Amino acid sequence: MNQPAGSSLLRTACPSCGAALPWYRAWALFEGGLTCPACQAKLQLRQPARALLGVPLAAAVLAGMFLGVPQLVPVISFGGWLALVVAALLAGMLLFTLFGVRAAGIRAETADRASGWGIVWLSLAVVFVVLSLTFFPPPLESPELPSSPEVKAQGKADASWVLRTLDGREVRLADFEGKVVFLNVWATWCRPCLIEMPGIQDLYREFKDEGVAFLLVTNEPPEQVRRFVGGRGWDLPVYTVPGNVPEVFAAESLPTTFILNRRGEIVFKHVGAVRWDTDDCRRFLRRLL
Repeated sequence: MNQPAGSSLLRTACPSCGAALPWYRAWALFEGGLTCPACQAKLQLRQPARALLGVPLAAAVLAGMFLGVPQLVPVISFGGWLALVVAALLAGMLLFTLFGVRAAGIRAETADRASGWGIVWLSLAVVFVVLSLTFFPPPLESPELPSSPEVKAQGKADASWVLRTLDGREVRLADFEGKVVFLNVWATWCRPCLIEMPGIQDLYREFKDEGVAFLLVTNEPPEQVRRFVGGRGWDLPVYTVPGNVPEVFAAESLPTTFILNRRGEIVFKHVGAVRWDTDDCRRFLRRLL
């Protein structure tokens, strides 16, 4: 005879013999039933309780999809959103166990209530850690710039590369011939790119009138980039790519930064976010002028 199973926050109790079943075994109830290992009674949940299962889980999944739209990704990293979705799923499991089973009229135990609230605190802890790392990221390291007086070239830049300003004007890399070029490949969805941007902004304000050209390059749609930059009040020279990226500037990861000397040779390349407004970086750029 099938009987409705009693449920606590973290376990399901057999109504026939009172044997406790761990919570991870209880999920089998939603797949057609569970057999009590103590008395072999067939346990099942009433139909309304099964329907309630989908509510918190669907809400968590939809929230994760909404929070992952491109416009919101720069606010928090992909890993951060993933952790938040996991925390939402844990909270959903708790809400179902606490309210869903009772709403279906099934006997609820309270022996494990304290343990159940542990899931709440665990979920809140995950959210707190993610938000802390997002809005208070660890300090950036400084790039390891060449220290020798003679800086060796690592390759020749493609002077014919065409870039487009945010107002639609096309320029070529050759237009910056005779200047030191600080070229940063980034994207609006790249959280590390945004973390290092204030340092690039400070460096730009100091060197923009000293013969250093700053090019912040992204291959995203111009309108999307224009809205993104406008919302942050940057005065950095941002460019989009209307065509293909030359192989020499192909970025395996973002952000990637290239520094070119006045002859158009690549003398430094760095992959990853770093702090650019350092004395070492200032000395390196002045050495190239």
